[in-house]
Order: sequence, then structure tokens, then C-alpha cells
Amino acid sequence: MWHSTGGIQAGHVRMSDMQLATPDIRQALIVAYASVLDSLGLARHARPLVLPNGEFFPDIFKADEASVQRLLDRLLEHAGLSDMAVVVKFWNEGHEPSCGTGACGSGGPAAEEPTLERLVDDGDAWRVNVLPAEARQPVALSSALCRALALAVLREADAPPRQLNLDLAVDLTAVALGFGLLLLEGSHIYRKACSGPSVSKSTALGPNELAWVLALDLAASGQSARALPKYLSPTQREAFAEARVWADTNIASARMLRTEPRRLARGVLELREPASRLSRWFAGSRRKPSAADAGSIDELEAALANAVTPRVPAKPRAPDPKLDEIKRLVEEALSD
Repeated sequence: MWHSTGGIQAGHVRMSDMQLATPDIRQALIVAYASVLDSLGLARHARPLVLPNGEFFPDIFKADEASVQRLLDRLLEHAGLSDMAVVVKFWNEGHEPSCGTGACGSGGPAAEEPTLERLVDDGDAWRVNVLPAEARQPVALSSALCRALALAVLREADAPPRQLNLDLAVDLTAVALGFGLLLLEGSHIYRKACSGPSVSKSTALGPNELAWVLALDLAASGQSARALPKYLSPTQREAFAEARVWADTNIASARMLRTEPRRLARGVLELREPASRLSRWFAGSRRKPSAADAGSIDELEAALANAVTPRVPAKPRAPDPKLDEIKRLVEEALSD
């Protein structure tokens, strides 16, 4: 049985977390995501991407337990899980942190949030524990609820991807359920506090890794990503823009997530690196000759030469402990 680790609270991240994922990590993540889609039977029918707007969440939110329950019910509906019994419970309701908004002016350290088990099996329903203070933090709350539902799906699955690290499987399952954008926003949360600005996250993967998986998922299902940037914070917007370039360059592999996830889960793929930013700018500013339009042998040869995108050698990067840890998790996930 899958068990919650209890460690679903936001953790602090360093600037090194913002390094771009390496090609090896991108490849490991697409293999891991294919394994989740195949094991849970989510490859056949793509869920619509849930956006944080009034169309998806028309209810009035008052930051109380009833409001959080309505939010959870909407998430269940959008993910096609309305028949799953899940109830919200405010946990440790008497606890109130001394600060966290930067408005108290006390200058003292903020009280530590108590740990909790996010998802509990009560027999006739799943219980999602929520701290009252979390209800006043929309980004952290929504991503935490998405991860709780993903964990419930994994624990109810007949054949879950047991070879995957649990935290990794939870994030990837949440993306597959249509919660990718909500999770991406929760991967890098900027806040002001008494001690100064801080960055935290309520996900296991960072923004670059989640942006990559989300971009792949949208490319695989053929959903438009045009409206996404306006819902993303600057860091996430930049990460997703880069991920889209990679996904567009590897559209064939992305589509295999829906058509042949089992093959991808065995690692049968080779990612192509996108052209340089300068090359992409020139490609957008002028139309390359097409073989279909060629009117002579010279024009045909020019069109065929332009059809081959030169590989751009990756620049060597300094070792990054965070990326090494993500790669370790993914490699562990893919090992028997």
C-alpha cells in the first residue's frame, strides 16, 4: 500500500534550484511520466488543463472549511473523480502562526508550522487534512489539494507504478489529472516575511522539471498553451517558455505519451536539443524553403539542407546538488 510520508509541507529552495534541467533529467522524467500514464490507465483520455479562473472555480471562497471542501469538489469534478469520496478537515484549528505575512513587525522568528499527515483513510472516505492558515494561501493550498488527490488515486489504483519514488509519482499523477498548472505555481512560491523575502514550494519537483512535464502533456494531448503564461508567476513563466521549446522540438516523443506510453516507459526515445535562441529568432522572421515548393534541383537541395536541424552541443554546467538529487530520484524511480 502507498503511504503518505507526511512531508507534503512547503520546503525552502535555493537559487540553485532554478538551474535548467539537463537533457538526461528531461529524458528520465518523460520515461517516468509515461510509466505513470501507462500504469494508471490515464494515457487514453487526457484531462482538460485546470486553470485558476472563474470558469473552473466559480464558487465564492471565504477561507473556511466549507470553502476548501467546495474547492476540493471542483478539483475532483475536473479530474473526472466525482465518484471518489474525499472530505476536508481543518487540522489543529487552534494553532495560528505568529507571522508569515511580513505585516506583524515583530522582528522575531515566525512560529514553525506543525507537521500533519495530509491524506488519511477513514474507511468510507479519504480525509484531507488542511491547516487553517493554508486556506489563506491560495497557491500553496491548491497545489497541496492536487497532490492529496493524486496520492489518493495512487493508493486506490489496481496497479500503481510502484517502481517510482512516491513523491515523484504524486507530482506526475497530479499533472496527468489536469492539475499541471496549479502544481507548477506551487513549485516556487515567493513570500514576504518578517525576516525578509523567502521562496518555498509545496511540490517535490521544481519549476523547471514540472514545466517540462506539463509542456509534454499539453503537446501530447494537443491542448493549446497560448493562455497559460498569464496565469503563471515570472519564474514559472520563464521555465514554461523554455520547456515549450523543448516539447515542440520533441513533438513525436510527446505524442507517444498518449499512443505508446509503455514503449516510452521502457526508455525507447532520444531527445533532440532545440536550436539556439538566435536560430529560433531567425527561423521565425523568415520562411525556410520547402521541398514541396522547390522548382529546381538547387532549390530542392537547399530545402533538404534546411530540413535538418543541426545539433547544438550542450554547454558544460557546474555540478548542482539539487539537480543531482532530482536525477537520483528519477533513476531510482526507473530501477526495479
